[in-house]
Amino acid sequence: MELIPHNFDDLWVLEQFLQKGDIISGHSTRSFKPKNSETTVRKNVFLELEVEKPEFHKFSGSLKVLGIILSGRPEEFVEIKAHHSLEIELNEKLRVKKKQLSEFELDLLRKAEKATLQPKLMVVLLDDEEATIAELKGFGFETKAKILAQRAGKGFADQAESKFFPEILKKIQDSRPESLLVAGMGFALDDFKKFLKDKAPALKASFESVNSVGHTGLSELLKRGVALKALQESEAAKESALMSEFLKELGKNTGLFAYGIDEVSKAIEAKAVKQLLVSQNSFFENRKLLEPLMRSCERAKAEVHVFVSKSDALQQLEGFGGFAALLKYKML
Repeated sequence: MELIPHNFDDLWVLEQFLQKGDIISGHSTRSFKPKNSETTVRKNVFLELEVEKPEFHKFSGSLKVLGIILSGRPEEFVEIKAHHSLEIELNEKLRVKKKQLSEFELDLLRKAEKATLQPKLMVVLLDDEEATIAELKGFGFETKAKILAQRAGKGFADQAESKFFPEILKKIQDSRPESLLVAGMGFALDDFKKFLKDKAPALKASFESVNSVGHTGLSELLKRGVALKALQESEAAKESALMSEFLKELGKNTGLFAYGIDEVSKAIEAKAVKQLLVSQNSFFENRKLLEPLMRSCERAKAEVHVFVSKSDALQQLEGFGGFAALLKYKML
């Protein structure tokens, strides 16, 4: 297949999609020392690489694929079977060959393609002491800024006259979000709502109350599904809601849950599974065992969810062996 990554989210998806043994081809730069010369030169080459390991570096926003050279051109600048790292460039075509392709892997690409066309949601989470500004991307929240309130008093007039609210508004306006959610605690939310109405009446935003700020507050929004309403394809929100439902059934001991290979396999065989929850790590580590079970679920019209976001929900699922299910009825 041919793929063209358009943004950093796409590179993150490619890290999940590319597996050891896949073959990729694209343009790269190789260091080369001509015969009878001590000087090393760099040449642009086209390489076909067998993947050993993809590495996405979040802070630099780059994806490097480590592998072994199978072929390339110009041939005089290519060393067959040498180790090489291919850096994946945005908006550049990449060819990928796979020995096997799962529905989950195709679904990853479809979701990434769809997310490219979706508006980005900005979230402002504040109380009277600080504000966290984050962006909800295809696979979770990314914190963009944290602003501290440096003021002596409390209340709308004080906040509006200080630098706190104006600085938050400037961050919003500079980012030009297509969708904005403001969540807050106490009087801060009402005060900021009044401030926006006064200073930026054309700015459209939705408002929600939360019990915490910072990372905890963002997780709360995901669990409550607020972000999901604003950006329907947020995988992190879906996974958090699913895991919350699983933990709720577990806590009540309703019997409408199963976890671990043995228990879930029996539920799949009995066609009792309503929703199957699989961590991406478990999928790739035990692919030969899990993929037939996942296909059986799909044939039985059960929903299959592979957790891919690096979130609390994924860690919780990993704690149950990375393989769990919500059931339609109790198993005997």
